[in-house]
Amino acid sequence: MHNFTVYCAHRSGSNYYENLLKKNFKDLRSLHHDRQHHTWKHAGYTPGYKNGRKFTCIIARHPIKWVNGCVQFNADMWKWWGVDTSQSSELTFYYNKKHISIPKMVAKWNKFYNSWLDNTDSFFVWYPDLLDEDTKKEIVRSTGSRYDLEWKTDTIADQTYVVGPHEVTNTKYNKKDKELDIENNPNLTEQQVNYIIEHIDYKLIEKMSERREYENSGSIQWPA
Repeated sequence: MHNFTVYCAHRSGSNYYENLLKKNFKDLRSLHHDRQHHTWKHAGYTPGYKNGRKFTCIIARHPIKWVNGCVQFNADMWKWWGVDTSQSSELTFYYNKKHISIPKMVAKWNKFYNSWLDNTDSFFVWYPDLLDEDTKKEIVRSTGSRYDLEWKTDTIADQTYVVGPHEVTNTKYNKKDKELDIENNPNLTEQQVNYIIEHIDYKLIEKMSERREYENSGSIQWPA
């Protein structure tokens, strides 16, 4: 059995990508729960990130869509990422009896991904690319080729939408169009969206754009 981990911020598509790989390649097991040893998939970079793993990947969601999604559901991000605050403001939202700071989230996102991209050679995926059928196939092929994975079949198997670790087949969960529509952020105010646009590290976005190894990946436009 080959262990692997997809490192990412909360709510960034790792479960979808993990299950997509496990549907297409033999003998894969995703590891993402060992928080005590700094190997949790949402933890920051540590030198031991490869321990016990055949390979590692990184996935990032468009940061505006990421914050919008976290407003609705983010599990215990506030606890592990330290993004809660004592006071509410125009740049906070209320979740699980906590005020969550969007400025803290953005700063953490910048630091998290800069650290992972600067210190590892992990295969990087821009989550919106998985929503394009042709590019998704290229991502699967490129991941398999990069890590010499053994295919299960001759054709690429698709993966249904995932909420947390569970597959969901109900069509109401098909959020592809909404995810790709960067203007569709019902959980955020205009002020909050503008803050994200102005404070995301532009050089990090360029780094992500250049890091992708798979075909059909046009440059990431920002803000977009």
